[in-house]
Amino acid sequence: MSRRNQHARPSGLAELVHAAEAAEAAHAQAHFWEMHALLFKHQLHLYLENLRHYAAELQLDMQGFEKELEQGVHVAKVQADMSSGLRSHIKGTPAFFVNGVVVDTSFGRRLYT
Repeated sequence: MSRRNQHARPSGLAELVHAAEAAEAAHAQAHFWEMHALLFKHQLHLYLENLRHYAAELQLDMQGFEKELEQGVHVAKVQADMSSGLRSHIKGTPAFFVNGVVVDTSFGRRLYT
């Protein structure tokens, strides 16, 4: 049984977590920055089927990519990164620090916490 519904269309934070996992899976194949660029370019289209399309576009080993997403190989890393951001009082991206103090760049947008 798969860990995720292949046809699920996650929204909000879940969608962003999936995108972060996809970036880590691409990193495992030495294509992090290429995936990063695609995710940024298509940031309104981060559903699982889109992530698979981006991986194929980068000519990643799809079997390995799918397996890592299916098994949640990168979930702990993504969660650790998110926890680190929360501990640092990061409320969104981009985030900047000036003299050790986080600068609020939200401009009033709704942020995930």
